[in-house]
Amino acid sequence: MDTRVLLVDDHAVVRAGFRLVLHGAPGITVVGEAGTEERAIVMARAHQPDVIVLDVLLPEKSGIELIAELLEVSPQSKVLMLSSSAEPGTVERALEAGATGYSIKRATDTDLIA
Repeated sequence: MDTRVLLVDDHAVVRAGFRLVLHGAPGITVVGEAGTEERAIVMARAHQPDVIVLDVLLPEKSGIELIAELLEVSPQSKVLMLSSSAEPGTVERALEAGATGYSIKRATDTDLIA
C-alpha cells in the first residue's frame, strides 16, 4: 500500500514542486495539498495521511504551532517539517512539538523521498 502524503506550504509553486518530485516516487501518493493552516486541518481530517509534509513558516501561525492540531485530527500521521533554515533551535522546537523529522528545502529530491 502506498504512503499517503499531505503537502502543506503557503507557496503554491513549492507545493507543485514537491508534488512533482513525489509523483514519480514508487509507493507514494499525494492525497492533498493545503496553503493555509485551516485547510491543512480540514485535509488532514479528511484524508488521514500517513505523512504530513509541513512548512515551518505559514501565514497565520508557524507550522510548529500547527503540529498539535494536525495530530489531534490525524493522530497516526507522521509530520515532516520543511524549512529553508536548519537553525538548531527551530529543529528542536519542531521535534518537541511532535514532528517526526525535519528537512531543509534545499535537500535533494531523493532526500525528501527517503
